Amino acid sequence: MNILYLSDILNVHDERLLSQFRAAGHSVTLLTFFHRAPELPKFIGDLGLTIIHEKYATYPDGAGASRWRLIRAVEYRRDEARACLKIKEVMRRNRFDVVFANWALTSGYVAAHALAKPLCLFPWGSDILVWPKLHRGFAERATKALRTADLVVCNSKTAAEEAKRLARLRPDAVEVLPIELDGGKFEPRPRNDALRQEWGLHDKTVIISTRPLKEMYDHPTLLAALAKPGMEKFGVALVGEGNLRADLEKRAADLKVSDRVKFVGMVDNEKIPDHLAAGDIYVTCSRSDSASLGLLEAMASGLPVVASDIPANREWIADGQSGWVFPGGNAEALSKVLLKAAESEQNRQEVALRGRAISLARADSRKNFPRLLARIEALAKAAKAQPPH
Repeated sequence: MNILYLSDILNVHDERLLSQFRAAGHSVTLLTFFHRAPELPKFIGDLGLTIIHEKYATYPDGAGASRWRLIRAVEYRRDEARACLKIKEVMRRNRFDVVFANWALTSGYVAAHALAKPLCLFPWGSDILVWPKLHRGFAERATKALRTADLVVCNSKTAAEEAKRLARLRPDAVEVLPIELDGGKFEPRPRNDALRQEWGLHDKTVIISTRPLKEMYDHPTLLAALAKPGMEKFGVALVGEGNLRADLEKRAADLKVSDRVKFVGMVDNEKIPDHLAAGDIYVTCSRSDSASLGLLEAMASGLPVVASDIPANREWIADGQSGWVFPGGNAEALSKVLLKAAESEQNRQEVALRGRAISLARADSRKNFPRLLARIEALAKAAKAQPPH
């Protein structure tokens, strides 16, 4: 197939999807806009893509945007119009079998306005679960993208049900397919004592998290739990970056747990398995999620997991069986769950084994990506069979 791939952020989700499309032998044209960074990520150059990189200002808080709110809004609309025209131009010059758009509120919305067809839309989660609840405009944008798409692919039942509710979609218009977990890369490994030593946590029960340091992921609750009585044997390794790093470092200092918290920073995706191997327990405190890739990677790596009790996490975790859950935002409850999990290494291993089995059975891209390709190929075939307008 000849695929037009639209995305505006270009993160690990895109890397996995683009790599799999190329590995399956398909031609891919990447059209990217709505980005903050002026340069493309390094992984893009290694995939043999045709790249169209439009350097629009776009994001209201991005580089080049005005500091005045009204002007930013006008700029944003202007750049959306440019993006629509660019998609139409690219589609006129090329014969694509399918258009694949990520994130309903940006690439998906622009593709819908450009009448890009046939359109497969892949919402990532918060574009369906969070933003539409904050403002009617976001809900309208998501609805436009969802209703225009010929196929919507969600990586969790939670997101799929919300997409159907939001846009009043037919049940068969949404496919639930977690397609980003590389089950061949994420597997149990010997404990990485070298990293534990480097972090200064070699004598601790190491809690590891790979979530971005952003408000959505509620790291303050984890730090507050670490400061609770009885938690002295635990240390925390935070793998990732985000706009809250300085605030979190200050909070750790205020809580007097800085000596037990390592801010690892951004790590190349290829090194994540080695970092997970340095942890004893994986924790995510997210306030909202679809299928958390970090959670699934930890489960596949054989780590016991502790997660906030939200619907998407409940799809993977049966409390006490394949992991543990705690009431989101409740540091006291989280500390008690962690202490309970740490009581028995044998129990942790049994829970981790069940979690690994669940993640591989239901989320492994080696099983699920061929299913996605089959759906997309059927979509392209049906579009070709239709008479020209």
